[in-house]
Amino acid sequence: MLILHELSSKQKIVLTLSSAAAAIVVVVILCLYLQPHQYPKELASIDSLSESRPDSALKLLKRLPERSLDGDADRMYYALLKIKTANNLYEPQKDSTIFRVCDFFENSRDRDKHRESCYYLGKYYVEHNDAPQALKCFQTALNLSDESTPLSFKSKVYSQSGTLFLYQDMYEDALKMYQKSYSCDSILKDTLNMVHGLRDIAQTYKYLGEIDKSISLLQRAYTMCETVECKRIQPTISFVLASLLYEKGDKPSANKIFPKEIEISESLKPPYYCLAVRLYLDANKIDSANACYYRVMNLDNIYSKQTVLSYVLDYYVSKGNANAALPYIKKYMKVSDSLSVSESSEAVSKMQSLYNYNLREKELSKLEIEHGTMKYTFIIIVLLLLFPLLFFIYLDNKRKKKIADYESLCEHLEKMYTDVCSQKQCNNENTSCNQNSEERSLVHVYDIIRLRLDTKEKITDIDWTEIRDTIESVTPGFKDRVYQKYPLSEHDFKICMLIKIGFFNADIAVIMCRQPSTISMSRQKMYRKMTGKDGTAKDFDKYIRSL
Repeated sequence: MLILHELSSKQKIVLTLSSAAAAIVVVVILCLYLQPHQYPKELASIDSLSESRPDSALKLLKRLPERSLDGDADRMYYALLKIKTANNLYEPQKDSTIFRVCDFFENSRDRDKHRESCYYLGKYYVEHNDAPQALKCFQTALNLSDESTPLSFKSKVYSQSGTLFLYQDMYEDALKMYQKSYSCDSILKDTLNMVHGLRDIAQTYKYLGEIDKSISLLQRAYTMCETVECKRIQPTISFVLASLLYEKGDKPSANKIFPKEIEISESLKPPYYCLAVRLYLDANKIDSANACYYRVMNLDNIYSKQTVLSYVLDYYVSKGNANAALPYIKKYMKVSDSLSVSESSEAVSKMQSLYNYNLREKELSKLEIEHGTMKYTFIIIVLLLLFPLLFFIYLDNKRKKKIADYESLCEHLEKMYTDVCSQKQCNNENTSCNQNSEERSLVHVYDIIRLRLDTKEKITDIDWTEIRDTIESVTPGFKDRVYQKYPLSEHDFKICMLIKIGFFNADIAVIMCRQPSTISMSRQKMYRKMTGKDGTAKDFDKYIRSL
């Protein structure tokens, strides 16, 4: 203030004007910085077409050279539009451009573009079978949403999240997501997406065991399909509804609503033709059933092949036509044996997933390098250094579990052996010759298995023949009673024999060199084949021991 008093009037005016000018410059700079980026009108126009007319949008993008765009923001928006348009044309993302796009908009002030890029990054992870990362991206997109976010966008994110939860058997979470998606479509009065939403909700209720609710929702969706815009998906809805009605036991209604001519996606072909075979066989329309049967067998879906073969076998068995059933039995056994190969495929898929994960980490490290940091590079190096240790720990745990399973089997075998010998000793004076023979026979079986365990050798075909003959001597007619119920494979009959003489699931897994989960699944499948009912592995054990 003192200085100001010492200045002349002219100097005071100059100083005041200079201060005002500086303040104006600061305000202008701040306004320019905080003001949203103005994208070229051409890009905004293409964006408006990307949902309703993606083919036209793609043509316009191709006519607009990327090099004509100024600045990173415009080029990243251009890249996002290419990804968005391709997605709406049901084309897969061919490269990892979306990583750069999402990273750019995350560090920009454009919340809308960041939200969209998160969604399409999630779609990228979906295509590469990385459900956890996809769900993370979809959740980020939802977190970036507010009241101004289009409901159509929210509906897409909820629907995609629901599908991921459904495929991971997280049915309650899937139901919540699908219901939120349907709510958005209802507000928009988007009939087509409402039909899709009802179908998804119905499917989820089916997995939850609420068949009546599922049927009710599908009937509602079927009625809504009467509109012109939904007419094309009505056959798909009617097929899904028919399969549920058949499952419930309402075969006349299923036959009535089942679409005979339908254009369906590749994913729906296996269940559609399987149901068609079943319906035609029920109606004794053998020619039509055969036509659909061959379509299933030409599909690359081993589970559908097994299903349709079981339908054909059931039909000929019910008719008492063993000669007609014989070729299908051979095919069924071949297909069943091939299922073990699918387990190996799953292992390969996991390895591929790890490979994709490493590629993703490399891409992220490149992005961080571009921004002047080595954070992700450091993480990758640490992971690479830790991988041998983690792999060793995994192998060691696997080895310890194998030893534990082996020791558990030995203990159980010893107990079974002791129990038989004790029973023999207790009844030594009063027991019949036949009972003694049975006890000796069981001891002989236990000796065979224990010998192979001690020598760490697999049970030979000769051993299995001895075991089968021994069990047959103890329980005459056991094999015939089993095969009367269903023509099992040799592998499955071995499981039945071991269950019959008292072995548990974990024991059988060690004896047959399989995973316990594989043995458990086989028991469930055999129960369904032999009884025609769904049940647990324990239900199967009780059933076999009763034969």
